[in-house]
Amino acid sequence: MSLSTRYIREFLELNKTVTLEKIGTLTLPDAITKDEEGNIISSPQFIYDKKAVTSPEFIDYLSEAIQKSRTIAASDLEYFLDQTRQLMNIGSNPFIIDGIGYIYADKSGTYQLSTEKLEDTKEKEKKHFEDSYSNSPLTSATNYANRRANKRVIGRWILILLIIGIIVYGAYYIPKSSFNFLKDSTPDTAAVADTVAKAAVTSTPAASNPVRKEGSYHFIFQTYTSITQAQKRMDQLKSYGNIVLLDSSDVAGAKHYRLYVAMENVKPTDTIRLKDSLRSYYGHPVTIE
Repeated sequence: MSLSTRYIREFLELNKTVTLEKIGTLTLPDAITKDEEGNIISSPQFIYDKKAVTSPEFIDYLSEAIQKSRTIAASDLEYFLDQTRQLMNIGSNPFIIDGIGYIYADKSGTYQLSTEKLEDTKEKEKKHFEDSYSNSPLTSATNYANRRANKRVIGRWILILLIIGIIVYGAYYIPKSSFNFLKDSTPDTAAVADTVAKAAVTSTPAASNPVRKEGSYHFIFQTYTSITQAQKRMDQLKSYGNIVLLDSSDVAGAKHYRLYVAMENVKPTDTIRLKDSLRSYYGHPVTIE
């Protein structure tokens, strides 16, 4: 759900302060000055706080404003703020609050408030997006996976050409008399059928659980109790070019759906660095399996 940020402005005008989850706290002075268009021109204050929790009073206000239960309003707001943080973190879009200004992520990943016109900082936002995305561990992982896939395709073609060359060589240079022994023997059809059947049975591998390769890790960064929300979030991240996977687990008898990034050939000493990078990139705590 896309919520209008005018609710934030209206709540600010009434209460002078509001805290938004994992973003920070906005505060207006007691005396508010507006321009002719109704925009607040009084200098608001913003304190960045990565561990901030949304003001309960704002959830109550939002529930009444959108005419929904408090639980649904809180869920919609959480999803809206999560999308907003993701867009800020990759430098795609700042968080524009009607009549107040906009919040954006600087190069260090810290959120800042600006009351300037958005057009004045477009070049800075574009450069921040390019730097963040090109240095992202997800981009590196994607490029690495593409290189490996290309090498596998080339290897298959070389093998096919080699087999064709052997067949052509045999057809032209191996004397046909070498195959005369085939004419002198009549194969036992029943024996051949029995041999093929046994080979088919013995060649069928027993079902087994997949074994994780050494150096393969799953970096789990987000968990949902609803498969619909998890799938929607995964589709959104994939639309940005991220490689994200989904699995499920049982916690205290309840099904949980987890979004994670799979990486191979990772040294144990590099897991902490990758974990911190992904936590900063996605804005959520990361666990490793």
